[in-house]
Amino acid sequence: MKLKLWLLLGIIYLTFVALGLPDALIGSGWNLIREDFAYPLGALGFYTFSMYVMGILATSNTPRILRHFDTNKTILMALLAMAFSLFMMSLAPSFPLLILAALPLGFGAGVIDMSVNHFLAAHYKPYHMNFLHAFYGLGVTVGPGVMALTLQEENWRAAFLIIGIILSVIAFLLLLSFPIWVKEVANGRLETHQTLSFKAIRETPGVLKSTALFILLVHVESMGGLWIASYIFIIRGVTYAEAAAFTTVFFTAFTISRFLGSLLSLKLSSKRLIMLGQMFILIAAVMLFFEIEGTLYYMVAVAFYGLGAAPMFPNMMVLSGKYFKGPHLSKIMSIQMTLGYVGFGVLTPLAGFVFQTFTVGLMPYLVAVYSVALLMITYTYVRHMEHRLEQKMG
Repeated sequence: MKLKLWLLLGIIYLTFVALGLPDALIGSGWNLIREDFAYPLGALGFYTFSMYVMGILATSNTPRILRHFDTNKTILMALLAMAFSLFMMSLAPSFPLLILAALPLGFGAGVIDMSVNHFLAAHYKPYHMNFLHAFYGLGVTVGPGVMALTLQEENWRAAFLIIGIILSVIAFLLLLSFPIWVKEVANGRLETHQTLSFKAIRETPGVLKSTALFILLVHVESMGGLWIASYIFIIRGVTYAEAAAFTTVFFTAFTISRFLGSLLSLKLSSKRLIMLGQMFILIAAVMLFFEIEGTLYYMVAVAFYGLGAAPMFPNMMVLSGKYFKGPHLSKIMSIQMTLGYVGFGVLTPLAGFVFQTFTVGLMPYLVAVYSVALLMITYTYVRHMEHRLEQKMG
């Protein structure tokens, strides 16, 4: 029985590897992609906005999907949609068609993100959630690495094709695992994924402040993954492959931090891990203020950025599972993640247009401001919610 449980957990972790693999592909290869399609730097914002729209559609509708389909079947359909999307993106003859081909990728990723996060928050301990997101970090590190290799031949399309094949293999392994998944009873699904009115959401203590945190933390994380290669390429004058390598550095540090955070979560609270990450991001921003000869210094700064970004999202998921228990958890997490996509789909593209209009050299200053804001909001949010829990227990 224990072996089946571990195998199931392994498959769940593998789905988050799949979730991470495509995430940083276009950002790490954008310097060549935009030249091939003859588009400006800020055009990447159109791509991220389309992913934002699909992410909203996915996360807001996933509770409804889970009311009718088992979790494993939902994840399988999402994986297949992502793989198909990547194959189409590798063949796209123009940038608008690349965006069109990417729509199933955004929807599938949103469905997996929401369904798996809810499954872990509802059924597993906090360190399992941290390990889950560590495997996302593994995927999002491998993706830019594949892109960096294919860029040596100036062939960004091959990276999308390779990642699409890997996702197809993971989908097949998930299908083979179906017998070890516990059958979900229809009535149980309806009970677990209840609907919740906007009024009830608005009146639930902590929901609005936690949602603001999700918006900012998703923005800060996605800005690092999406724009760091362009920042290094333009400000430091490196090659395409070297710029993509900085994205790999960011996500390598990101992944290491998530695995370390999984172990540290046995000793440190989620609040401490979140705020420790925010302090690392502030240090990274300050380091990027200075002009230093050589690339090693900037690799260290980018590594600090990745280390700091990693613990925020999974530990916010842990806190949601702690503060919002019961049948409403699914809908509240859906709202948090849906509105959290504003950080990725609106603020991050907006940052790109600011960089194009003025200079991408503004990036460290934006990161510094956001990290300070995150520290302040996190402290007040956790203090308020812990006080409420103490009152209930008292």
